[in-house]
Amino acid sequence: MPRAYIEAYIYMVFIIALLVAVALFMAFVFGYTTYWYVRNWLSPTRTVRAKVVRKRAKHWDALTYLESHDLSAPPSKLSSRIRGGFARLAERLGLSETSVTQGTICYVTFAFEGGETELAVPISSYRAVEEDMDGLLVFRGEQFKHFIPGVGD
Repeated sequence: MPRAYIEAYIYMVFIIALLVAVALFMAFVFGYTTYWYVRNWLSPTRTVRAKVVRKRAKHWDALTYLESHDLSAPPSKLSSRIRGGFARLAERLGLSETSVTQGTICYVTFAFEGGETELAVPISSYRAVEEDMDGLLVFRGEQFKHFIPGVGD
């Protein structure tokens, strides 16, 4: 067999293995997301007396690149080293930075009889509670419904 056929066969096997790996990863992500939603949907809604143990917020920002040449991107909180890496990559790909998307994910840890749980909460609920605050927590699985401070004392 000529050497060119062997190299082509190796490349083909590599590409097929890469496609299978990507497909398995996508199946895992889709399957886990579906599992999470179904598990929360099947879980009973619980209403318990709870105490706010701790609050934390996770801030994030992401650069968005599109095929445009508008160089008026707003400043980002990303370090200059990371921004420089993104800028070099975008330059190689012929793209320019067009926007910075920022956000915050808020978490509150509640302690109640039988356990403790950390739930992602809307920013309005995050601002409305303080640590050591007692109240009534309503949640379903890992999904926060609402917290009513001062109720159930």
